[in-house]
Amino acid sequence: MVSAAGWVWWMWLRCGRSLRLPRTRSSSSHPSPIARLCSPGPSRPAPGGSAPIRNAFAIPGQGTFFGTEATNPAVGQKGRRETAEELRLEIVCPGARLAAVLQAIRAQHSYEEPAIDVYPLHNPVSSSGSGRIGHYGEARSLQEFAGFVSRALGHICVQMVGDPRKPIRHVAVACGAGDDFLGDAMQAGADVLLTGEARFHRALEAESLDMALVLAGHHATERPGVEELAERIARAFPDLTVWPSLQERDPLQFIHGGEQPHASTAGIGPNS
Repeated sequence: MVSAAGWVWWMWLRCGRSLRLPRTRSSSSHPSPIARLCSPGPSRPAPGGSAPIRNAFAIPGQGTFFGTEATNPAVGQKGRRETAEELRLEIVCPGARLAAVLQAIRAQHSYEEPAIDVYPLHNPVSSSGSGRIGHYGEARSLQEFAGFVSRALGHICVQMVGDPRKPIRHVAVACGAGDDFLGDAMQAGADVLLTGEARFHRALEAESLDMALVLAGHHATERPGVEELAERIARAFPDLTVWPSLQERDPLQFIHGGEQPHASTAGIGPNS
């Protein structure tokens, strides 16, 4: 049995397909591969040295060196073997900035020839990132898009933030409680962020940024991914019996006046 707990990236991709977005890509990509740099230096910086690195791991130890007459050691005297208390600093940096970081370390290091070890770190995460973004060939109004979302997800009730006439072409999707991706969606050039639910003040933020929001419900935006995932697992493992949960329901319900309560599929959350 497969439930809606987890499988978030797959749900985002599946929800984008439900909206018939021709092409989607990641709306919030992972950082580039990183490297770990290790370099010993004096435990007490020389006078006039640079400020300490804020984010680093320090290992105390002793370093020995012999400075020739042509050197100008920051610690001890040239012409004799010296032992100094040192700290081995370990830091990480994006791979794309490695050359600039090495240059900065050498420029600020108190040793004339600092020893620097560079260890490339394996980053198993792909560039799939978080959320999806795609575009329509022709723009439609926010009101038309919200209505389309309602029909695509089973004629559900949805909420929207923004001018109903706002043209919508670029759509960012983050299923469930994805209002934290508002800034990422805007940076990616989206006209609207489709998600399940949003906090009240996030809705106000979207309104002030002229960034449209469509809230289609936490359960409703994740359920399509759960159902297709169950189908794919069943095809991949034919000896297993796999099905999406038949008991899972949206716990939220709407009550209009004296009507009987019915399932709620969208909402601005109480944590505002």
